[in-house]
Amino acid sequence: MRAAVYDAYTENFDDITVRELPDPKVPPASVLIEVRAAGVNPVDWKLVGGHLDPVMPTQFPVTPGWDVAGAAGARVIGTASEANHEYLRGLGAEPVTYGDGLVDRVLEAAGGKVDAVADFVGGVLDDTLAVLTDGRSHASVAAPSVAEHGGRYIWVRPDGTETARLGLLVDEGKLTVEVAGTFGLDEVPQAFKDSAAGHVRGKLVIVP
Repeated sequence: MRAAVYDAYTENFDDITVRELPDPKVPPASVLIEVRAAGVNPVDWKLVGGHLDPVMPTQFPVTPGWDVAGAAGARVIGTASEANHEYLRGLGAEPVTYGDGLVDRVLEAAGGKVDAVADFVGGVLDDTLAVLTDGRSHASVAAPSVAEHGGRYIWVRPDGTETARLGLLVDEGKLTVEVAGTFGLDEVPQAFKDSAAGHVRGKLVIVP
């Protein structure tokens, strides 16, 4: 099979190369699928850089793994640059500009501390604890350290039932995914660079 791989942890995404690899072995109760498209998530380039080595065993060479997830909430305050505020409003969220002064802006928008915080970027634990009501919930998909402060670290795992439910929501028009960019397999390093820059709105999709 043709795949994008890396042979060691690296901060240089140009070290990710495309090569021919043997087809994976298929154990009992498993299937081999043909990948037609895949999304790039921040967790992928953090894995490449070795930032999750303490919690995830790795055997080189590694083929990055991609996934998809969705969520819905009650009253939501979302952080984004001003250029993306209208986009957040379109999703039903109340936008707040990130950066210096974020805590004060969130507290003002919420009228006090909030009941829950979901972190999708990492590096915001201090801000999370500053705006969160004592004893309430917070979770992160990017920072394992939240578990040391009463939060929940969520690791994506395969779930056929939930994937099927997402598919039904797509068919019903209740779930949409904005595509920020499409890349060929040879362009995986650039997709990782764009994701790591932290300003992507929507999914980056790899199309082999």
